[in-house]
Parts: sequence; structure tokens; C-alpha cells
Amino acid sequence: MNNNSHDWKKRLRTASELIGTQGQAASVAGVSLRQFSKYLAGDAQAPTKVLSKISEVSGKSLDWLINGDGNDESEPPAQDDSLSAASTEELEANREPWVERLREVVGKLVSHLKAAEVAKTSPRQFRKYVSGETKPSAQAWVNLAHAADYSLEWLITGAGPKKYVGKHAQNKKRLLKLATTSPQAARDAVTTLERLAKVEEFKRELRPELAEVYGDIPGEQIDALVDNVFVVLSDWEEDDWPQVKQVIIGAHMMAKLAVVDELIGDEEIAD
Repeated sequence: MNNNSHDWKKRLRTASELIGTQGQAASVAGVSLRQFSKYLAGDAQAPTKVLSKISEVSGKSLDWLINGDGNDESEPPAQDDSLSAASTEELEANREPWVERLREVVGKLVSHLKAAEVAKTSPRQFRKYVSGETKPSAQAWVNLAHAADYSLEWLITGAGPKKYVGKHAQNKKRLLKLATTSPQAARDAVTTLERLAKVEEFKRELRPELAEVYGDIPGEQIDALVDNVFVVLSDWEEDDWPQVKQVIIGAHMMAKLAVVDELIGDEEIAD
């Protein structure tokens, strides 16, 4: 060990606090709470096997825990050198919204270890969720939202209030609890919410284009036209939606022209 070795107990405490309580850290380390307390107090030297387990779950590097050498974070996964800095930044920007919401849930649940238990996944896999490297499974989303008492829609898509509110709040909470009962129920709930979010995005993109077609009609009429889109989209795969949008725009343009032609015809008859 180098000259930093006398601080190993301080580094162990730092890493164990990232895991959660001392009891949780002791459980990860595979020793009794009494023995782990001796490590933290410096009354006993933690063996490499224990430090390795703490390193894996806390994210702190084993070299740093033992000797204080190098970066205190575990070595990140190797990145593809072909990715430019710009594309890496773009990737980070695209995934950050749900990552930040997930991190908020972790804060609500006190520790990464507790959150991993709730999500029914390993601490290592959960760290991939929190870093944005991997998107959580449907079951993880549902269990985390239920445990933190957050809206599943908000957690997944960022839409709506953070917590269920209003007269339908209790019904939504019951549905969320029902979604925790099986992996299939969780997948159904998440798939439905993700699809609804994409429908809303489609409608937001469609609205200005329809407004341009009709020009002078009231906004609420445009909204009504856009709201009817869900029925149309339910029969199509998402990959076909761009073509569907063009068909919708084209149909409305033809409908408007037909109305204009009819009005012109009526005027000619009147003349």
C-alpha cells in the first residue's frame, strides 16, 4: 500500500454511504454488521474480497478503495472511438430527461441499493440505468414509480404532474399497483404510456400543418381535428406514421378544395 493507505477506512465509509445504510453495505460485503463496523472504525483491515464487492455496488474503483490510487470512480465502459464528441454530447442530451427523473426516484428511495432491490435488478445493472447506458425494464419503471409514489407517466415520459392528483388519482394508483403484479402487466402499462406519448408528439407536429391548411378557422376546431387522429393511428404501426401524416394532410387539403369548389359553384348558380 502507498502513503494513502492509512485513509482506507475513510474511503470505505465514503463508498459504503453510496450503497445505503451500514447494514446494507455489510450485506453487500457478505459480512456481519458488527464485523463491517470494525472495518469502518479501522479496528480490522477489510480484505480485498470485501472491498471488491463494495467497489462493484458503490461504483468506486477497487484501486482507490485499497490504496487511494487513481480516479475514485470505477473505470467506465470503453467507448467507440468512432463516436465524435458532438455525437456523444447529443446522445447525453437525448437521454438526460428520463435519467434525471430516475435519479430523483433514487433520492426518494434513499440509496442505489434500495432502488435496485425495488427494481428487481442487480446493483450493477441499476447503475447502467442511472448512467443512461441502459433503459430500465418495464417492471423496473413500474416498481420504482409505485415505491416512490410517483406518476408512471411522468417517470417514463416527463408528461403530466409528478404525482397522481385530482379525482382520478386513486384509480390511477390502483392501476399502477396492479401493473406491479407481473412482468406482463408492467409491459402492458409501459407500452401503453409510451405509445400515448408518441401519439401526443404526433399530434403536436400535426397541429401547425393542419392550421396552415385551414388558415382562418378557430383554433378549437383545429384541436378537434387533431384529437381525431388517435383513432386513425391505432390501425397503423409507428414506422408508418410519417406516411399517415402526409395522407391526413393531403385528405384535408382535398376536403378544403372541395368546399371551396362547392362555394364557387353556389355563387355561379346564384349569379
